[in-house]
Amino acid sequence: MNDSSFPLASEVSAPDLVRRSLSYTSSPVLSEYLEQTPDDGHLVHLRLSEVRLPPEAQAYFSAYTEVVNLIALVSDLLPDRVGVLPLWWRIAEQCPRADIRVLTELDRDRLELLMGDEGLAELASLELPQLLILDDEWHLQAQWGPRSVAADALLERWVSVHPDYEVLAEAEDSQSLEELARLNRVLAIDMRIWHNSGLDAETSTEIQALLASLLEEA
Repeated sequence: MNDSSFPLASEVSAPDLVRRSLSYTSSPVLSEYLEQTPDDGHLVHLRLSEVRLPPEAQAYFSAYTEVVNLIALVSDLLPDRVGVLPLWWRIAEQCPRADIRVLTELDRDRLELLMGDEGLAELASLELPQLLILDDEWHLQAQWGPRSVAADALLERWVSVHPDYEVLAEAEDSQSLEELARLNRVLAIDMRIWHNSGLDAETSTEIQALLASLLEEA
């Protein structure tokens, strides 16, 4: 897990605020994203009905009254999104003044418009998926991703059982890509099980702590 906050950015001009706001509000919500998503989108749908936030997390997010503009930056090719994307969506629903949109790594132009060159540069070295936290002036305040500490440990064990996975991820021949796609489907199902068996709680706790740290820095 890699979460961090960012130094205060320069002031955004009024025309830029309007452009960023329009770009954000015209970005896909989850249902629009899932209409175009690859075939494991049904797992994301299933996860939406399965997400359970711990009571203390529900209480915290419900009382979080700061404006929070969230971007779920995902890759259609990575199984992590099955675990975290539905959870992020439920967290945003719980926060009274939060909104969330879904973008992929292919939406570079929209990301650049939303966050500017500086914000985009901050993301260049980050592993997807990432939850981006922007304030009401579209400054990138913090990010969380690609997974929780507990998920990292589970993934490490999974890879040890499937030692070809990392090798296949670097391959380019069609047979290797087909096998990688198969293993990604297996991992997506396992990610769903892990999140339903405790990772939702671990992840929501980490995001809660990150939002709390932003309040302390304000």
